[in-house]
Amino acid sequence: MKTYTQKTICPYDCPASCGFTVQTDGIRVLRTEGDNTHPVSQGLLCGKMRRYADEINSEARILTPLKRSGQKGNGSFIPISWEEAINEITSRWKNIIKTEGASSIAYCYYSGVMSVIQRHCVQALFSRMGACELVKTLCASAKGDGYASVVGDTGGLDPRELKDSDLYLVWGSNVAATRFPTLKDLTQARKEGKKVILIEVYAEPMAPYCDEVILIRPGSDGALALAMMHVLAENGLADEAFLTEYGLGYKEFKETLSSCTPEWASAITGIPARTITALALRYGKASSPSILLGSGCSRYGNGSMTVRLITILSLFTGAWKRPGGGLCGCTPSGGSYFDGNTVQRPDLRTERPKRTININQLSLALTKANGQPPVKSLYVSGSNPANSVSDQKGMLEGLKREDLFTVVHERFMTDTARYADIILPATFSAEQSDCYEAYGYCTMAAAPKIVEPAGEAKSNWNTVTLLAKAMGYTDDYFQRTEEEMYEKLILTPTAYCGIQRPILRSKTAAMRS
Repeated sequence: MKTYTQKTICPYDCPASCGFTVQTDGIRVLRTEGDNTHPVSQGLLCGKMRRYADEINSEARILTPLKRSGQKGNGSFIPISWEEAINEITSRWKNIIKTEGASSIAYCYYSGVMSVIQRHCVQALFSRMGACELVKTLCASAKGDGYASVVGDTGGLDPRELKDSDLYLVWGSNVAATRFPTLKDLTQARKEGKKVILIEVYAEPMAPYCDEVILIRPGSDGALALAMMHVLAENGLADEAFLTEYGLGYKEFKETLSSCTPEWASAITGIPARTITALALRYGKASSPSILLGSGCSRYGNGSMTVRLITILSLFTGAWKRPGGGLCGCTPSGGSYFDGNTVQRPDLRTERPKRTININQLSLALTKANGQPPVKSLYVSGSNPANSVSDQKGMLEGLKREDLFTVVHERFMTDTARYADIILPATFSAEQSDCYEAYGYCTMAAAPKIVEPAGEAKSNWNTVTLLAKAMGYTDDYFQRTEEEMYEKLILTPTAYCGIQRPILRSKTAAMRS
């Protein structure tokens, strides 16, 4: 049978949104390779995507709707039809809404898929229903808020701009494992004589790729940033004109630095004072120093303030004024290339949500109502809360409740799926059309469907529209096909993207040979 190759985009939670190619016979994905034409990955392909063909063709995939036939958690299910599944789900939801109210229905979705349509269409369904509102602060909210509190909507460095840097501080980021394209660039920079310094709590896999490794006590990164700014100010290396003109409150902030000596920070961070001083001087004397900030230091109680201080440090010498200088690791675009509201449709919610649930407290919502209506149904898509949210013990306790009706839309039998009452079979990215925007680079892409879904698997979009219609929702939004939504998203402009939108079609069109 004749085969051909088609370009597509990695759908997983990674800042690069790398491009790769799929070899297919039009029925199955046969193999994957890196896309040499992609502006970021340039032919690189991580181990996860090298196994993509094995995963999409795995015999372990769930390919038909399943209904629980035993105790919750023991993995006993029987196959049912989509019609039976949709009827049971929506009849249960209608009854809960009638007897308990829509705020007794909760949903959980996160970063299991990072494409725009398939990730966010779930929110539209539950907004229309009037269900609980999900607050998604599981991963990067502390980091993003800390950064934005200093520079607002200003985007950080796109990693491709790092070629113009002359000093690199890799701060709490395992670049060797999570940013292959950037690792390649840093390796080249070292060959050119530029220095790469790692600041970490342990000598992680990035350490061998660095000229110096500075180990720091967990959660003390903010003290290091303050002490470095103390040294910069004391040695005339702060860009006073820049900070005075553009820094709101700089005078007051500078006054607080007098007590933040390297000796003070040494007692907190465990880093020798002389090392802190030397690091600050090297940073201050560089022309275009860059900080590659990971998420590690934001995952403490003081995480947002830590990121705030490191962001201020990146501004302190005026490095942002020069190519390659500044902070890399926070969204570089400064906004969205796709109109998220086109998919999320918050306007479908006709009144303020009667209840909000922070994803970090989902276990509490399932076990302790705290004066709120008890959650009677949970819909899970693109996430595995039994494994990933706070308080796993409480989460499993909640999922075991016999009076909790749980629906999971999944590809495999995850920890969460084992506790479901109904499991719906989900698609892989090659089996659906969608758009992508990288959160670590200034890139966007549209990726059309390559093969038809295996078995009876359905995409998030097709599942959401089936459920909505069965609930009796007649909104135009739920009447669209996946391809119609895909086209609408491509053609809807945003304030941050002035390119000719139709060019996305030609840039991601099938490449056949």
